[in-house]
Amino acid sequence: MSEELNQKMCVEHSEEYVAIDKKEQDLSKRKKCLQCLIHRSGKNKISIKDSIKQIQKLKDVLKEERQKQLEKNIQSLNEIQIQIDNLKGEFQIIYDDIKNHLQKWIDSFSNLEKEIKERLEQSKENDYELFFNQTKIEFQNTTNTYNLFKQGLQSKLVNLISMQKLDLCNDIIGNINCNLIEFEKYDQSQSSDDELKFNCEQHSKDITLLDLGQERSSQKRVACLQCQDEMPKIDYRSINFAKKLWKQIEKERLENMKKNAETFEKKVQTIKNSFQSIQVDTNLMFKNANEKFGDAQTKYQRKQDELKSKFGTQWSKLNKEEIIEISLQISQMNKPKIFDDPIFDEYQTQDNLIEKLVKDTVLNQKECYIQKLKEMSQYLKKQTINCIQQFDQTPYQFKSFNYQLFEENSIKQIEKCYSIALNRNNSVLIAGCDSQIKVFSFNQGQLKLIQILDNQIQPLSLVFLKKKDYFISTSDNNTVAIYQNEKNDEWICEQKLSGHSQQIFCLKIHKNDDYIISGSQDKTIKFWVKDAEWQCQQTIEEHTESVLELNLNELQNQIISCGCDNLILVIKQIEQEQKWIIVQKIKLENQGRRLCFISDSIFTFQPDGKNQMFVYKQTIESEQYTKIKEISVNGCSNNELYFFPQQYISEKAILLNKNGDYINLIKKRDDQFYLENSINFHTESIFGYLSYDGQYLVTYDNKSQQIQVRIYKEM
Repeated sequence: MSEELNQKMCVEHSEEYVAIDKKEQDLSKRKKCLQCLIHRSGKNKISIKDSIKQIQKLKDVLKEERQKQLEKNIQSLNEIQIQIDNLKGEFQIIYDDIKNHLQKWIDSFSNLEKEIKERLEQSKENDYELFFNQTKIEFQNTTNTYNLFKQGLQSKLVNLISMQKLDLCNDIIGNINCNLIEFEKYDQSQSSDDELKFNCEQHSKDITLLDLGQERSSQKRVACLQCQDEMPKIDYRSINFAKKLWKQIEKERLENMKKNAETFEKKVQTIKNSFQSIQVDTNLMFKNANEKFGDAQTKYQRKQDELKSKFGTQWSKLNKEEIIEISLQISQMNKPKIFDDPIFDEYQTQDNLIEKLVKDTVLNQKECYIQKLKEMSQYLKKQTINCIQQFDQTPYQFKSFNYQLFEENSIKQIEKCYSIALNRNNSVLIAGCDSQIKVFSFNQGQLKLIQILDNQIQPLSLVFLKKKDYFISTSDNNTVAIYQNEKNDEWICEQKLSGHSQQIFCLKIHKNDDYIISGSQDKTIKFWVKDAEWQCQQTIEEHTESVLELNLNELQNQIISCGCDNLILVIKQIEQEQKWIIVQKIKLENQGRRLCFISDSIFTFQPDGKNQMFVYKQTIESEQYTKIKEISVNGCSNNELYFFPQQYISEKAILLNKNGDYINLIKKRDDQFYLENSINFHTESIFGYLSYDGQYLVTYDNKSQQIQVRIYKEM
């Protein structure tokens, strides 16, 4: 009885407590009586009544969200049970086993949720922060139970042969979840007086300012008010301002991490499902491979979880070195790389690992599985035909989109503009106008001319490097000009690459900025690498007419080219020899000027004089590309103009394809292509560019004689 009484007493005055000090770190001293409130400021204190109300409100929210998730999970389980019922005749034993397993987990889910809700209701904790943290930990622990169930159920489904029903079951399993409540929305520990725990070394005063400039040394990054008085030339910014910028960086990093995690999980799941579809006698081999896929995904997810746990940390808990590191990173906000996934290298490592596992698993058993793979190919082809027939009868359900014109942002451009490019963070736009390159600042679609560069001839191709502040252009005397951004945002020509004997039509840059590839009217493709300076490493002379377009795949180890000789070349890199070789020649009925990789095994091609776009896919057995389908598009012309390449934006799964008077906007979903929208310019003289993130479409046409900006909008 005395122990229960003590729990209600203030430690300092032995009187019944009426408030909680949220800032007090010592849990035994958090409870405050009336005397505590009289003698001390109540700034960080909350009354017991208010705390109890907040706890009850949180309880109601948690119970409601858990109930919704429970209903959704049970619905998914019941849907799986219906699918399993369809297999009962052939797989009675497996059916009974899985059904019992499902029923057990339906009961377990219900009991688990019932216990959680009872514990929530029975909790007598009056301290909001303690209740918050205890509940968050308990909810996190339930996730492991759900994951174990999903893994166990998937392992049982491997024994089933019916690929269609298996795929459907696995899709439904993906809907089973134990999503953690977004506790951060209810976390009241993030107080407005999130003060730093160290002082200015020079003046022994509170740190209230940060220097976010790029040129400053790290010793000068943190400052007090007196520092600002003594060094007025330094553009110090407040802690709150820095917090907002850091929150923006953390938010975009989380979004990029989430996108990569979803891509990674989808890719692993697709591979696992493909392996599960092969006959029973190969199950053991694929089971071992699937375990390694799971290990790779778990390892990558663990890395993400470790890093995400550090996001949103209170600044009051950061030490000086961590604050300095944050300041250094904020100072790089004008560099697009600052918002990238900070563990992208781990993503690539694990992604390369599963790619290698796939190749090793398939290639080691290649001779044995040729016939089985052919059977699977026939099955998938049949499924594709069924999907197309279903699509013809029922409209697809995903969101439609268009590109809305910013008429007020359009600018008059009398001289012809054959090439346009945006840098990676959509802050600079360049346009090849007559014999000049015009440089514009680009601020959310608004253009402002900041520099004009003399190029002597019409720039036919402009490309920004992906990691460095450079761009490349076709230039005079059949050269490639490399421009660098100097201080004060002035662009200067750093080097010109000579080697082509006629005009250069197309340029591409490797994603690591270590290769430039150029295609020319002189029928050659040249590869340029940088040592001390850029120089030509290799020339391919297989085309018999002008080279019109080039494109690189996702892994950056294959190039496709098309020309006036009715030929597509597939060129592959031999890494050991640092050399590119031709691995396939595709003969065409009609020449074309636009082609683009969609993935490492699929590319699209737009032939002249056709209102169909062709899709080519690489076969597993021969590793050769064959045409698998034709997609209807708007526009048709035999006098098609060059210099407006196809673009595929994987982030939005959008393919941009110019054909005749039209720009076709094509959506890709599950290896299917849907013509989502078309823009008719009423002239074939259209040139343009789609930004890296797919947010902006910038065009020039000789009818309007304007550079026009359009923004992505979902309908």
